[in-house]
Amino acid sequence: KKCFSNIGLSITGIAGPGGGSPEKPVGLVYIALADGENTLVQKHQLHQGNQGKYPLKPLKGNTLKRKSTLFDKQGRQIIRLRSARRTLNMLRLYLLNLIQVNETKNKQ
Repeated sequence: KKCFSNIGLSITGIAGPGGGSPEKPVGLVYIALADGENTLVQKHQLHQGNQGKYPLKPLKGNTLKRKSTLFDKQGRQIIRLRSARRTLNMLRLYLLNLIQVNETKNKQ
């Protein structure tokens, strides 16, 4: 069925916490925008460093708690939210004529 849209958006990737590999690590996301004539695809790596490390964050009462990372269930949500934000930003930039759909970009 037709949905009468001129623009299509898509997101795919590895949000985690499992499923990553050296070739396709957790946090690897592709986002795309198509306008019926051309398609813009961007590759994003939504985590930097911090692989397997759990930084400690001081809390009230001199206790330390492990801060969530991109390798647990909260990390999955972080990757999903960042992916959605970047996709909507891509749409915003396209609508403002600040990007062209015939360019492909890799972003970290």
